[in-house]
Amino acid sequence: MILQIIKLKSNLPEEELLIKAKERESQFKDIPGLLQKYYVKTGQSGQYGGIYI
Repeated sequence: MILQIIKLKSNLPEEELLIKAKERESQFKDIPGLLQKYYVKTGQSGQYGGIYI
């Protein structure tokens, strides 16, 4: 198993990021071998991440 953690910064409001994530859901479902994807919110403003399994 490969566990990949990414970090990202964004100036977009959190609500807009959630909308964009939901819009891209089908793209991630089409990635061979990707079992799960989690979005994470850090304690710092505008910093988020993703965990891919």
